[in-house]
Amino acid sequence: RSRRAPRRASTTRLGAPPARSRPASSHDARAREIVARFDRTLRRGDLEGCVALLSDALTEDGADDDADDGWVGRTRDDDEKKRRQSGEESESAAPAANSSAFARAIGRRIANSHKDFLGACGAQRRIDLALTYASSLPPDRRLYASLLGVCARARDYSAAVDAFRLYADSSLAPDAFAYSGLISAAGKAGEMRAAKKALCDAIDAGACDDGVYNSFIDACARSGDWDAARETATRMRDDPRVRPNVRTYNSLITAAAKARNVRAAKEALRELDEDLGRDAATDRTYGAALAAVAAGVGVAAGAVAEDVVDAVLDEPVAPSIVRSARDITPLNSASAAARTTTSDRRVVVVDVVVVAR
Repeated sequence: RSRRAPRRASTTRLGAPPARSRPASSHDARAREIVARFDRTLRRGDLEGCVALLSDALTEDGADDDADDGWVGRTRDDDEKKRRQSGEESESAAPAANSSAFARAIGRRIANSHKDFLGACGAQRRIDLALTYASSLPPDRRLYASLLGVCARARDYSAAVDAFRLYADSSLAPDAFAYSGLISAAGKAGEMRAAKKALCDAIDAGACDDGVYNSFIDACARSGDWDAARETATRMRDDPRVRPNVRTYNSLITAAAKARNVRAAKEALRELDEDLGRDAATDRTYGAALAAVAAGVGVAAGAVAEDVVDAVLDEPVAPSIVRSARDITPLNSASAAARTTTSDRRVVVVDVVVVAR
């Protein structure tokens, strides 16, 4: 019956018109241009030029826009929902750096270039540029997690600490992706105390999932710490919130191989069979088991490992698994001394194969 009165333009408390800001379409158009220039520079391999371009664009134009405190960046599908922690709701509401409308427009458009840029930084050993890149853009959990992965592959734990600090600097609570990346970087750099501390911090923060546990078990495997790997896997089995998977057992078997403990590898294979079933084993599983056997027999590694492969060939195991296992184990190191292997060792070897089939 009556038409609703049209809305009036918003005004400030003093009746003055609102401050002028660039329309969204203008931000998007300019962001598109900047990102296109960024991609061209990246294709030329000029990583420093990429970072300088972003820095200049954000410094020149970003200061004119209002910050949006609620923007927290892109996430990987619904991973943030799955791994959202109870403490995030109480995060500080302080404005995040580079959260202007223009910076957000760049952040949205440049997201597809994250992988290529970070990969190039890793290949050129320019982790410093990767850190500068991530810190110049609006807060982005997925970007920070990817950055931690680059640090881990570079075995640069110091850079990983700086990358992990970006969460706090952006008023974001570290999630399971963050802790998993930090632990992986620590393990690959041989910083086992730091890896252990990060695991404890993740558990205390309620941000520990199977990925975090597996990262620590993998770190233990790299250092040959079978006892710590075994203890962590047991903790996983007792924790109703997580469940060991094939990666867990592959790392356990690798830890046994590093510790030259064939019987421990056999036990891990048995537990994998109980928890996940025979079909869960992969080429990595069999390869790790063969490596454990090889490590456990010292100089006879080559000959005994060949015996294992021959025995596996007699079992209903996919030929592709056998070939892959043959490729990733020290089968070509056989020598005349290998033929002096004792019968006791051979009994253990056959026992492992029977469990693994």
